[in-house]
Amino acid sequence: TMGDVKTEYHEHHHYPPVVRTWPVQVGQLPTLASAFQPREGVREKIQDARDQGTDVVLTQHDARPAPTGTRVLAGGGGVGKSQLAAWFAHQALADRAADLVMWVTASSPEQIITAYARAARRVGAPGADGADPTADATVFCEWLHTTDRVWLIVLDDVTDPAHLARWWPPQRTAGWTLATTRRQDAALASAGRQRIDIGVYSPGESKTYLTDRLTDAGHADLLDAAFWQAHKERIA
Repeated sequence: TMGDVKTEYHEHHHYPPVVRTWPVQVGQLPTLASAFQPREGVREKIQDARDQGTDVVLTQHDARPAPTGTRVLAGGGGVGKSQLAAWFAHQALADRAADLVMWVTASSPEQIITAYARAARRVGAPGADGADPTADATVFCEWLHTTDRVWLIVLDDVTDPAHLARWWPPQRTAGWTLATTRRQDAALASAGRQRIDIGVYSPGESKTYLTDRLTDAGHADLLDAAFWQAHKERIA
């Protein structure tokens, strides 16, 4: 009978494929300081490390000799480690030198996992569905191991190397990791990483920095011979 007939309705949703535009940026890059000093000597060391296919870690000063391999750039707090890392990230985007530029605040495992999970979805890593951040972060690491895309990942303010035990990006020809930290843990100098010191500004960089800051503030009149002589005496 008609009352025994059951009608079933099935809805079919067809979603268009995601059209991904490269380069992809994940994370907010810090704005470069108004009087940012390019630190050309340090930048050359960083670029040399990149050309050799090694990662770079900007960290605290340590006079002990370090093994060869991944470069570890050393410097105390306030010497501009994050600004240098930001400069490379901005340049990679401006020059379209990388398909993925990623800025990760690496102070905690949760921050790292959240950033990686977001990146997995942004780059379309197979299996990333947004349901489980840790699973998506793992998928992202797998993607890094296999992709031919060029990427730069900045791990800023690593507070504990153990946080990166399973999350340090792989060393790949097309990929590069740049990290900053104030830690001196042996783990940061392992796996063939080499530490390179970042000192305070040179006299020339200091003069340029002060000139830029005073000029921007409308106090260029202070940049006379007497001022510089007094400045030299204070730092002597």
